[in-house]
Amino acid sequence: MKTINKKNLLFDDIVYYICITQGINKKSLLQKYGSRKVSLIRHIFCKIASEHGYSTREIARYLNNRDHTTIIYSIKTAEALIKTDVEFELNYTAVKDIIKY
Repeated sequence: MKTINKKNLLFDDIVYYICITQGINKKSLLQKYGSRKVSLIRHIFCKIASEHGYSTREIARYLNNRDHTTIIYSIKTAEALIKTDVEFELNYTAVKDIIKY
C-alpha cells in the first residue's frame, strides 16, 4: 500500500480511518455531544488533523462549528492521554498506523 501524503489527507479520510479502527460512525463522531468513548475518539481526530496541517479553526468548522479553543483543549488532552493512558495510546497508534499504509 502507498503512504498518504499529508497534503492529500482530507478530513473525510481521517474520519474514515478513525471509524474503521474505532468501530464508530461519522455521525457519532461529528455530533455535538456523545459518550466518553466518542469524546476520546474525537480527541484522536483533532490530534491527527492538527498533525496533518489543519488549523484549529478548520478543525472546529469541520466538527459542526465548535469553538477553536475547544480544539486546542482537545489536542492538548490527546497529547496528555497518549503519555498516560495505554488504551488511548493504542487507539491513537492504530489510526496513525493505518494512515501510513
